[in-house]
Amino acid sequence: MRNVRTVPAALALAVTLLAGGALAGCTAADSGLPEGLPASFPAAEGEVSNAVTTGDNGWSFSVAVKDAAAQKAAVTRLTDNGYTVIGESEAGGITTYSLSNDTINATLVLSKPADDYLVVYNLVKVG
Repeated sequence: MRNVRTVPAALALAVTLLAGGALAGCTAADSGLPEGLPASFPAAEGEVSNAVTTGDNGWSFSVAVKDAAAQKAAVTRLTDNGYTVIGESEAGGITTYSLSNDTINATLVLSKPADDYLVVYNLVKVG
C-alpha cells in the first residue's frame, strides 16, 4: 500500500528544487539591503524585506515606511541625490516612478497593501 503522504512530500520537494533552480545566480539577504548594493545608494529608511541581488548589476528590495509622505520622500531622496525622474504612472492606487543617474536605473513602486506603506526598489547598474 502506498503512503498517502509520499506524493505531496515529493511534489513539495520538486517545487522547491525548481524554484531554487530558477533563482540560481541570485543571492538574498535575510535582513538589510541587498548584498553588493552601492553603499551610497539613498534608500528610504524603514524595515527592509525581500532583498535580492541578481548577478553583479541588479538589486531588488522592499522598504516598509511609516506613511504616504515617507513614500514620496523616497522619490525625493533620489532626486536630491542626482537621479532624474524619467517617467511616472499611477493605476489602482499604485504609483510607479522610473529614475536614472549615471550609474543606476531605478524603478520605485509605491503601494499600500493592507496597513503597510511600501516602497519597492528594482535597480539595475547602467553599462
